[in-house]
Amino acid sequence: MNVISSPSKTADIEQILLKDMYGARRVVLILLDNGRRKAIKENGECFLCIGCGSCIVTCPIYTTIGYEFGYKRHLGGRGVILSSIIEGNKSCFDSGLFTCTLCGLCTVECPMGIKINQFINKLRYK
Repeated sequence: MNVISSPSKTADIEQILLKDMYGARRVVLILLDNGRRKAIKENGECFLCIGCGSCIVTCPIYTTIGYEFGYKRHLGGRGVILSSIIEGNKSCFDSGLFTCTLCGLCTVECPMGIKINQFINKLRYK
């Protein structure tokens, strides 16, 4: 995400105020959904993740098998959930859906209180 502010105001050496010297003269905003609204309705809590890594540090499965538990750059149980959102059930299965023990340590350690183990349990019944 890029944040663009208005054109800057600057003064040169002679203290004369010059406008529109630097920055954008106009801003074009493009909104792209790509199914995110549906994903947020179903798994909205998962998108509160701040990426601190507390869940994967305490996860016994991730510490045992590593990068195989998760999806691409999204590691651990959160990666499994995101793989189901991004690519569907087959990708979710390949990311380690049934590898998780549902012990709940990820949920206990999460500073945002995201119930990753409950999301994974729901995905198992889809």
